[in-house]
Amino acid sequence: MTQILERIRHIYENSFLADERRSFAQLVNTFATCTTVNIKVFDHDNKTVGFIIYWRFTSFVYIEHFAFDSFCRGQGNGTKALREFVKQVDMPVILEVEPAVDNLTSRRIEFYIRLGFCLHSQPYTQPPYDETKNAVDMHLMSYNIDDFDNRFAEIKETIYREVYGRDK
Repeated sequence: MTQILERIRHIYENSFLADERRSFAQLVNTFATCTTVNIKVFDHDNKTVGFIIYWRFTSFVYIEHFAFDSFCRGQGNGTKALREFVKQVDMPVILEVEPAVDNLTSRRIEFYIRLGFCLHSQPYTQPPYDETKNAVDMHLMSYNIDDFDNRFAEIKETIYREVYGRDK
């Protein structure tokens, strides 16, 4: 698994701020110790160009990180990859997204909405990955969940416990 993670390392570290991701050592350890975390890697011309790190739970899939290398963005790769992913998992999908505070974050939210995700307004904070990181204000988005409001507490609790190792 470490070889696969090494292939995505530069995209992972360049696509997410330090507070929004694990250290690489933590990432390797997570894959070594957690059976519910998975990765889907996207290659083009024998080069890794993107990935989805996701957690498969009983009633939903949580996308922890989704990114493409900067040279591949804006070409429809992310759209194609995410459309195929939600079809393949055939379960409700949850992800975190930064609030729309500028053009980039607004475009990111619009990207997910175009693919059928719903933006939710419930207060949500990404817990820090460790004591050296800060919590990050986020929103949850969902795909294929009709009763999100009723399931919000369960979804948040599952993500906090399983992904971030927090009780609440």
